[in-house]
Amino acid sequence: MKEGSMNTLNEFDLLIYNTAVEAAMKAGELIKTQYHEFIAVETEFAHDLKLDIDRKAEKAIIDIIESHYSDHSIITEEDGIKVKSGEYCWIIDPLDGSVNYYYGLPYFCTCIACYKISPASVSRLAEGKKMGNPGEPVAGVVFSPVSSELYTAFKGKGAFRNGVRLSADTKRKLSEVIVIMSTGSTPDIINKSLCIANKFALCARKVRMFGATGLDIVNVASGTAGVFIQKGTNLWDFAASRVILEEAGGEIKYIETDAGKWDVVASNPAISGEVDEILKSCGFYED
Repeated sequence: MKEGSMNTLNEFDLLIYNTAVEAAMKAGELIKTQYHEFIAVETEFAHDLKLDIDRKAEKAIIDIIESHYSDHSIITEEDGIKVKSGEYCWIIDPLDGSVNYYYGLPYFCTCIACYKISPASVSRLAEGKKMGNPGEPVAGVVFSPVSSELYTAFKGKGAFRNGVRLSADTKRKLSEVIVIMSTGSTPDIINKSLCIANKFALCARKVRMFGATGLDIVNVASGTAGVFIQKGTNLWDFAASRVILEEAGGEIKYIETDAGKWDVVASNPAISGEVDEILKSCGFYED
């Protein structure tokens, strides 16, 4: 089924959707132009990198959003949080999978989401406090510039990859699916994640770690994978792909463990209960 349902959006909603698509593709194409070229590193951590291209891509996204909306808040990975008076908020990860990008692994993406979030909730996050509720999803876009795959969703209108409707797998058992995980970037989370990976390696078809949360979750939305698990991730890492997954019929749990930090579990509905039981046995929900 093609993406015809987006044609039924009203003018206001259609502009939000088109803005998200335009901004994601603009940033993705900018990122692609420097792929395999000299890549400037802004900040280097033990298990992560911040690149100059992250900031350039983010600016391109913000310029497009602000050309249409002056009262929408913005939460970004690089420049932080802009609190505005409106009820809409844009959540941006200009380059999800920066380490992959730097080392030439073709698994990275741009993630853009629009949510309804009260300015008070955005302000709490800006002050270093827990949000409590990440808000109501409106639109989500994930763009993979290497494969030219554009994943899109609007609340109540379905999820699509390059215009073709997505559907999460609802039939396979846990023993028949791929489980995707991220190990995180801190020693504590890495150790806990590897213990969880060991559990799932014994009962799933395979466990894989790819390194770009946005793409990982849309792989669950498309039925390519059955489960995604990550501890201590950021709102911008999963906000866009959450919309796509839910519109594709998948399930997602997100638990705020600290200000701006979330534990996330995405799965197909057929195995969510079994996944939960395994995670409980690993102490996943005890932080």
